[in-house]
Amino acid sequence: MPIHLMEMRFHTYGAIKIFERRKSQFHRLRSLMTYLGIATPIFFAFLVIATSEKLAVISIFTLLIFLILFIQLLISLWSLVAKWDKQYESSIIAITSSYIVYERLNSLINSNCTISSSVLAAIKNDYQALLSEGISGIITDKERCYGYRQSLIKFSQVCPSCQLRPTGMKPSDCELCGKF
Repeated sequence: MPIHLMEMRFHTYGAIKIFERRKSQFHRLRSLMTYLGIATPIFFAFLVIATSEKLAVISIFTLLIFLILFIQLLISLWSLVAKWDKQYESSIIAITSSYIVYERLNSLINSNCTISSSVLAAIKNDYQALLSEGISGIITDKERCYGYRQSLIKFSQVCPSCQLRPTGMKPSDCELCGKF
């Protein structure tokens, strides 16, 4: 089996793991936004009902509610500026396209058949398309280390930098597989 196919599979698997992690992070942030949007009015209504007879308590709770609303506003602005929705969708698209290429590479590597030059060229084009779509450009160094470590674990390989075979996701001092 050509070594470059295994290398492409290795890096594609790492990209899948990077974008799965990123998707989970944005999912949590988006859920936080949703729950804050639901919880704040309910919390406010509960406090007003519970303390409707005590004016001094209402003013303290009103201040607390405005503080919570201000925090919610800041998180909302942060989500708009950072484009959480777009990044979440981009992560899903990147996972899907990377997974398709990974599965094709996997089936080619695991098959005992000879690979025609046209099939080899097609898979190389698909892999290059992943890279040219910007997937490699939007991955940070920490994410790259994370994906590399995930791939080392999945394929039971030794890191060429630290000469260790990682078994878990505990960060280390290795520049290639540990600083995430």
